[in-house]
Amino acid sequence: WEFESEDLEIRVGKYEVFSKNEACATGVRIHQRGSSVVNCPAAGRFVFLGAPKAENGRISICEFEVVPQGPYEVKEIQGTTARKINIRLDGTAFSKEDRIRIIEAGGFCGSASADNMHADVVPRSAPTGEPQQVDPQFAVWEGVMLMKM
Repeated sequence: WEFESEDLEIRVGKYEVFSKNEACATGVRIHQRGSSVVNCPAAGRFVFLGAPKAENGRISICEFEVVPQGPYEVKEIQGTTARKINIRLDGTAFSKEDRIRIIEAGGFCGSASADNMHADVVPRSAPTGEPQQVDPQFAVWEGVMLMKM
């Protein structure tokens, strides 16, 4: 069997109920006795694979694996003012599409203050683009410079 593309979707979020979470992938296709890899850029405690257009919205799957993406930990980097530094993050499933943002010490990812690059990062060296070196296990942004530490 094979589900039609429009029948499967993945939802990730903080709610224990499928319908309360945002869909991060739709049109997911699974082949019988095969495997599928789906990139689902979302965060949350609960992961659902569902068929909302199916009669009962349920499917049977033998194995479902969630692989987290990103750095292993928050990293504090020591440097010297006005000298270029390289920022290396070790983690899982890095790609050229990954981006970083340097935020104020004590700031929290996901907070309003984390939406902007810290004012002390020299704009022409800000790591706003893709990493210069990337491997599934690490990513490096080169030549970042800070005005003060």
